[in-house]
Amino acid sequence: MTMQVIKAKSFGGTGGSPFDDLEASGGAVASINKIIVRSGKFVDNISTTYELPSGSTFVGTHGGNGGQASTITLAPGEKVVGVKGRSGSLLDQITFVTRGPSGQKVHGPFGGPGGSPFEIEAEIDSFYGRSGTLEDRLGFFVNVNTTSLHGGTGGSAFADPVPVPGQTFIKQIVIRSGSLIDSISTTYINPDGTTTVSSHGGGGGQPTTIKFNPGETITAVTGRSGKFVDSLTILTSDKRVFGPFGGTGGTPFVVNANILGFVGRSGSLIDSIGFYTS
Repeated sequence: MTMQVIKAKSFGGTGGSPFDDLEASGGAVASINKIIVRSGKFVDNISTTYELPSGSTFVGTHGGNGGQASTITLAPGEKVVGVKGRSGSLLDQITFVTRGPSGQKVHGPFGGPGGSPFEIEAEIDSFYGRSGTLEDRLGFFVNVNTTSLHGGTGGSAFADPVPVPGQTFIKQIVIRSGSLIDSISTTYINPDGTTTVSSHGGGGGQPTTIKFNPGETITAVTGRSGKFVDSLTILTSDKRVFGPFGGTGGTPFVVNANILGFVGRSGSLIDSIGFYTS
């Protein structure tokens, strides 16, 4: 499994000056070790201590000196896996959710009740945004994993646009299949509300359309593969099961994860398939 860092959405206003902790740290961080939040009616300041791949640390501090300070110290192996907050022209409120060896913890809320709510559920890599004497805007770099491929080495590599966890959703999947998986076409709803269609494979087989309910996600995929992808079955968060599509050849595989999108290899068939997960 490999991991990619992608730039997710930001929340708040347009005041202050921009900052980017990922860029300032040299382009890569290993972990978040500590977060200090200063807050009162608003979020005044966020100071994050990152451990770098070299073992050294980098501290990104943004905002002013007002408010009361609260410190979140993460244990080894503990990660920030979600953020909730409120924002308008400023960052009004922030709550961090962490998960580690001792389970899940909620830190906050810090700040006031103004603004509109937002939430992002993803492993947070680092932060970007805008700040002056207060925290004007906060955004997130998030980690997205890519599984290994199941199938053969023929065809050409494909990768659907990297999805943003909690902000990119699958609207529809069309699978063409017979004794093998001939093609897969996925319609994604992007964070800005637009849609993107990514299609791979050929025109053989019979098509089946899977339409997802609002908020419904893929929680597991099972299948069979050898030289090609022989079959696929999709399970969702609404406890629906689609498939199996395809034939009975190949050897079985199972991926239990929150699946956000697809990668693989294809030509006139789907030669191999893997998944973006979070």
